[in-house]
Amino acid sequence: MRDLTKRFFLSFGYSAVLGLALYFSFQFRFDFSPSPYLIKFRPSLILLLVTAIPFLWFFGQFRCLLSFFGLPDAQRVTLALGSANLFLLAINLSGLPIETPPRAVIVLNFILGTGGLIALRMAIRVLRERSPWLSMPARPRKRVAIYGAGVAGAALISELLSRPNLRTSIVALFDDDPLKRGTQLHGIRILS
Repeated sequence: MRDLTKRFFLSFGYSAVLGLALYFSFQFRFDFSPSPYLIKFRPSLILLLVTAIPFLWFFGQFRCLLSFFGLPDAQRVTLALGSANLFLLAINLSGLPIETPPRAVIVLNFILGTGGLIALRMAIRVLRERSPWLSMPARPRKRVAIYGAGVAGAALISELLSRPNLRTSIVALFDDDPLKRGTQLHGIRILS
């Protein structure tokens, strides 16, 4: 049930962003005077959603964990919308009697839609990480000591510091390199 709710809200959010991206693509393409061309907006929007949502599903954007959005997910969003817009462009160039947006609108839509969906997913991630009502305030903080002040240790500290809802407190950082003793990593003093 929870998975179904997540997919419903993602479908709604993705559709809203794609609709806004298409609307502003028409606006930008026709210098904010698209009135004669807006007759193509509704059929273009339906075709875009019928095309883009399955591509987003195929590229895993409905099965993802919302708290984790990074470069690989951004690449998959780009591939999904690139594929959907290439499909629209192919229909446009084929001469089939299907109402599609003009070619420049399709290109603008790819740029705005991709940026919009990445921004939406980043906003969801930040909201889930930073919102106190989504964390569990009754749970006590875990005190954590980390061994290793190298690349992996730095990445772990950065992740723990950026996610207050995990309720962790880094109390010690150890490394066996004597040159690192007494220095700091992300504001945490390195001990021997």
